[in-house]
Amino acid sequence: FIKKHYSLFSVLFLNNTSKYRGKDMAESKQETVDFAYAIDCTGSMGGYITQVRQDIGSIVSKMQQQYPEFKLRLGCVAYRDWCDNEKRLESLNFVESVSSFKQYVEQLQADGGGDEAEDVLGGLRHAVKSLSWNSKLRVLFHICDAPPHNKMYHDTSSDDYPSGHSSDPSNYHEVVLREMKHKNIHLCVAKLNDSVSKMISVFKNYGKSIELTIEERSINNASELLSAVQQTLHLLTKMRQEVKGTQSAVVQVTKQLNEFKIEASELVTATMKKMDDISADVTKAHDAVTQVERTVSEAKREYDGLVSSYSVLKAYANSVNTPADIVEAETKVMQMSVDLTKVNESYSAAQTKLDDAFKRLTEKSSEMDTAAKTTSDAAARKIQIKNEICSLITKVGNMERSEERKQLKKDIKEKLAAVNELFKADAKMKAKILTVRMEILKAFKEAQNRSTEIRDAQTEVESKLRELDSLLDELDERE
Repeated sequence: FIKKHYSLFSVLFLNNTSKYRGKDMAESKQETVDFAYAIDCTGSMGGYITQVRQDIGSIVSKMQQQYPEFKLRLGCVAYRDWCDNEKRLESLNFVESVSSFKQYVEQLQADGGGDEAEDVLGGLRHAVKSLSWNSKLRVLFHICDAPPHNKMYHDTSSDDYPSGHSSDPSNYHEVVLREMKHKNIHLCVAKLNDSVSKMISVFKNYGKSIELTIEERSINNASELLSAVQQTLHLLTKMRQEVKGTQSAVVQVTKQLNEFKIEASELVTATMKKMDDISADVTKAHDAVTQVERTVSEAKREYDGLVSSYSVLKAYANSVNTPADIVEAETKVMQMSVDLTKVNESYSAAQTKLDDAFKRLTEKSSEMDTAAKTTSDAAARKIQIKNEICSLITKVGNMERSEERKQLKKDIKEKLAAVNELFKADAKMKAKILTVRMEILKAFKEAQNRSTEIRDAQTEVESKLRELDSLLDELDERE
């Protein structure tokens, strides 16, 4: 599992974790890592016991170089078999002193064991229950060359307790692995030979059912222990570092979200009020357009009344010959010009009101654009926060299962729900903006229609006035 996901973790968390490296982190409070060996200390294991003692200095030094923000606490459990009585289970609780750890391992003797099978599960359970596990990252590195008692874990004939020791619980591995799961202990089994293959398979199968990852590392000789331990610690510490980076990112997103929730609430309130104000102004502009419509209708009625006698007047003016009749015709033509000019002035006054309405609507349209951009910018920020949260969901989804992962997943889902609620709150605001924008467009359209109507009417009136001017010129010549 770890090898499979490490490269993905490296890509996903590179930016988030880089800030935890270097001098500043080294100078800050270090987080401890609980690392314990569970070692089969029967007669065949002397070389491995010695190797553990020799390797520990390099292991601690490498950790300090790679992950200065973490500090190892070292523990050890030595197990043998039931025939070894008081030496069956021994342990060193967690210490931070390398020299203290070395001193303990140095006094361990590879002896005892009796048959081929050993009290493996007793040793693992002793490691779980007797050591004071209290760090966030907990690693138990199990070095073994023999399986536990009970045929369900091996196929060897050398087992004094083929059905398990009388004090062993039924399905002993399930009991031990559940306790490991409860304490969030990562188990890595160093497989020294094939006699433990069946045990590892049983462990892994049950581990899957309870979401406990069990790592397996094949070791051919004692000299390979150092590399195996360093790889396990590197990968697990890297993952822990990534969890911390994600937790920090969640805290940052939470802060952004809380700040933005206040801003978003204020924005919705201010925007809704702004829309009400704009809507009121648009209504006034619309009322002005309606008033213009009435003015235009009245002017048109006056014009229609004048046009009905226009042809008669024109015919009369063209037929008169005597000076007295010509003077009378000139008077009537001039009066008609005055009346048509008044109609034209009514149209011009109406157009002036329309221009004012156009100006007001243009201003409101500009205010709408500003409001829409503000809401659009806010929406973009919400989308950015949502994308950050979705990215965190992806990262957490690729993490190894743990209580911290479960809590992170819950926290992030809550943040996503909160962002979605903000989007829902926007719906009413967007609907209001759209409604007011439609009101503006409708008022614009009506104003444009009235303006076109006025322009056409004025064109017709001005044509008549030009005809009357020409008629007056003719009358003057005849006079």
